[in-house]
Amino acid sequence: MGCENYDIIVAGAGIAGIRSAFELEKQGFKVALVDHNIEKPQEKSLFLDESKFPEGTFKGIPINHIPEHRLINADRSKDNWGKKGDFSTSAIEHRPIHKKLLQGLDSAIDIIKSPILSSSGNDKQVQVNIRTNQNQTKKITANFLIDASGDTSPISRQHQTDKFKGLIDDNPLVVWMFGMRTEGSFDPSIVYDPIGINIGGTSWVTPLSADVGDIIAAGIDPLSKSRPSSHKHLFDNLVKFCEINGICKITKKIISLAGIIRSEPIKYRDVAKTKNVYQIGQAAGMADPLMVEALSPAYLIPVKLAESIAKGEKPTDFYYKWRHTENMFDYTLMSALLKRRYNNLQKGVVGSNTPIYKILTETLSEKASAEALRTRKIPVDQVVKLLSKTLFNFELQKNLIELGSIYLKELINMDVKTAINHQASL
Repeated sequence: MGCENYDIIVAGAGIAGIRSAFELEKQGFKVALVDHNIEKPQEKSLFLDESKFPEGTFKGIPINHIPEHRLINADRSKDNWGKKGDFSTSAIEHRPIHKKLLQGLDSAIDIIKSPILSSSGNDKQVQVNIRTNQNQTKKITANFLIDASGDTSPISRQHQTDKFKGLIDDNPLVVWMFGMRTEGSFDPSIVYDPIGINIGGTSWVTPLSADVGDIIAAGIDPLSKSRPSSHKHLFDNLVKFCEINGICKITKKIISLAGIIRSEPIKYRDVAKTKNVYQIGQAAGMADPLMVEALSPAYLIPVKLAESIAKGEKPTDFYYKWRHTENMFDYTLMSALLKRRYNNLQKGVVGSNTPIYKILTETLSEKASAEALRTRKIPVDQVVKLLSKTLFNFELQKNLIELGSIYLKELINMDVKTAINHQASL
């Protein structure tokens, strides 16, 4: 098994965990990567913004660039909308990425195939208990622990210190998913969002090619109430809807796709509970809260993690970077959009953000709307044009007022205040 004492233990060998181990070893740390199921990760339905990655990142891995996006509202067809242009959106399979990253790890990294039974520590050292092949408990120690354990953050939730029996105890909103990857007939140039109360309020159909695609029934729940398997009937309805409306045709199931995606970042107050436990990837809730794009932060932010630890920065310093000053997404705005969507789904209303998307796609040029939808920022030279359209659009005004109220609450959230005070204390 190798050395029992390390500089850093990375708990979880998904994309975020492997990338973290890789980058940390490059910085000169002695690293252990621990996971009970390293070589057979769960398959996922992934899409990514190609513009965020260096050219050639996914060389050798099949990837489907998708230039068009269509939303179809099964409950209110007048809310249907679409967009075309260079949105840098692509579909890609999870396992080939994982396999390539795992093969690229340096032999200096100890890969430990074992479940993590428990973890604990103080500000100087962490201890992780694992199970050996002989079914015995073994202790490994390190200066730092990286929690890359996934969307429910199980490592941080059970990690014990002298003061805390668990670092994270929140109940975030999550996107639940129940679906499958299938062989069939798909339009490889279009990703569809067929939504409706009876087919899933945030569902999608993503083509990996003309012959293979992902059909996912999805919605939003608090983590404590999320039960993806209880939504099978919505998936069955979604499949029928897609075939009747010519979205796709299924001929053969390849693999089931079910689970959750954490859709809210963890809290500063929880990160501040230790000086040597760092959360990364979905254990930190780094995905775009609204669009659930999780691959980009899982792949790219570990570079910043390794640099931060090498500089001697605390977990709160690293958190403040990815959450605020060097954020990949506008987490505050996207969280407001997410919560407004959830509130409306509770009322039986899907497509609550449609008025905003429609005015952007129908008013702006193809290039400008693509930029606005990708970055969530409106080009300065397009603001007047949009304001003129807003003056007499009362549905949009109501929509913006509702969103503004939620966004304001997010801005004055005490956790954000804490993070801002952290910056002031540096």
